[in-house]
Amino acid sequence: MTADLRPWTREREAFITYLVDCGLSAQLLVVDGVREWVVATVADRADTVDSYPPERIRAVLATVLGVPATHPTVATARIRDVRLWSIATRVAEQFVHGRVLRAGDAAHEIPPTGAMGLNLGLADADSLSWRLAAILAGWGDPALLTEYDTERRTVATRTARWARDCFNTVASLIGGAVRGDPAALALGGSRLSGYLDSPGLELGPLLGPPLPGDTDDMDDPSVLTADGRPGSRAPHVGLGPEGGSTLDQYGTDPVLLLRTSEAADPTVSSGAELAAAVGLRCGIPLRILQLPPHAVGEWTRRHGVREEGAALVRPDGYVSWRSRQGGGGCGWDERDLERALLQLATPHNDGVPHLTP
Repeated sequence: MTADLRPWTREREAFITYLVDCGLSAQLLVVDGVREWVVATVADRADTVDSYPPERIRAVLATVLGVPATHPTVATARIRDVRLWSIATRVAEQFVHGRVLRAGDAAHEIPPTGAMGLNLGLADADSLSWRLAAILAGWGDPALLTEYDTERRTVATRTARWARDCFNTVASLIGGAVRGDPAALALGGSRLSGYLDSPGLELGPLLGPPLPGDTDDMDDPSVLTADGRPGSRAPHVGLGPEGGSTLDQYGTDPVLLLRTSEAADPTVSSGAELAAAVGLRCGIPLRILQLPPHAVGEWTRRHGVREEGAALVRPDGYVSWRSRQGGGGCGWDERDLERALLQLATPHNDGVPHLTP
């Protein structure tokens, strides 16, 4: 609706304002924060859109604002649209069925609490698009779509469970406010703060099985695991004032990260040359990013490799393989890289990321 509700939000810069002392449970949702708002409240199960003529909507608005129905703000409010919807938690049993590929809201429906639906849908698209491009280009096997189905359904199920629990926490918090129950308010507030800090789900959930020595917090939504392990979101490494970030390099083809180096013996191929030859042999468009000397320290620390190590990153920014080895030569075995590239293009059904110690 169109109305100036700022006097009731007290100029607070909040996306959602919950009102619990007005005789019903309602929320004011920001559209432009000035005159465009969504007023949400709980409807009866038997209600339809026709159950809400303009006079009933104005009565709801008056109750929410705590003013008479004749108040100028209520009387002049422009009702733009009326919709009914049900909060649900659903994840499709299949994201891939023949030529039908599901992503976003077509694949999962989750409560809006915590605002995870858009993040989840964008990640679906990111995960699916590079696989489709690889298959259409001829270097990716159709098994990539099976991997997409398994990988994204797992993430969607976890996120849907989180959003449902977050919604229940908010509902409990509102109930405590309506009842005037300080203990319920304190408990709900402490739980809600944990739900609102969830980079482990928002920025990159951990894929694949845990590694030896991992603790339980690796599956904690409040913990973002970006330590270079296969199955984790590749960490940022700065490339200098003009070079930006390694994160800017992902998006089209697989990327192999190496330190910049030249072979001491001119008759021996450098690591970049060896990697390029492996990519050609596998028929995979491998991009090689050689890290400048000033970035090597950050690279080894954040990716968990030695200076002569290597890391293979998928087009969607997830680490697919890494070699921690150091020592002479390029520090990694080209046969390991070949296996990692073939696994990336033709994944096994278990979808387990490959790790070279």
